[in-house]
Amino acid sequence: MGMQIKVNLEHPADPIIVPVIRSVLRSLLHTVAGEYPELNDRGQLSVDITLVDGETIRELNGRFRGKDELTDVLAFPLLDAHQSDDPFSPPSAQEPRELGDVVISVPVADEGAKARGVSLVHELAFLACHGTLHLLGWDHPDDSSLESMHQISLDALATVLPEDPVLEL
Repeated sequence: MGMQIKVNLEHPADPIIVPVIRSVLRSLLHTVAGEYPELNDRGQLSVDITLVDGETIRELNGRFRGKDELTDVLAFPLLDAHQSDDPFSPPSAQEPRELGDVVISVPVADEGAKARGVSLVHELAFLACHGTLHLLGWDHPDDSSLESMHQISLDALATVLPEDPVLEL
């Protein structure tokens, strides 16, 4: 199974983030692939990552979650990752299966990076992982599930950015 990752820079960010996010999300997919056997035979997956400003994320958070406040990341799943469209005709490799969109606020991520003592690139890649896990159906209704999501994201990050300090969440 492959992953098509489109990164949209609607807010200025270091261009190195594009290949970093792609590498980290491929690592993430490899890490969790065993939990999604039905995806392994479905061809490519597609994820859109968009980096935005604070005002854009506040508007999206208000419109879709009813919360008029800043947030670091929002995930908009397009389909249930565990649900098969038609098990007898999987999409071809030319037709990636769209998981959804992840929207990340660069200014909010920058604040989080400074608070945790990591680079902005590290924080943006971490948030891309977190959002992608939401697209795959993960959620964090309690501290234990949130810690699990964070650890999976950190493991994926460590394969690409091993020099950054560990996030203290």
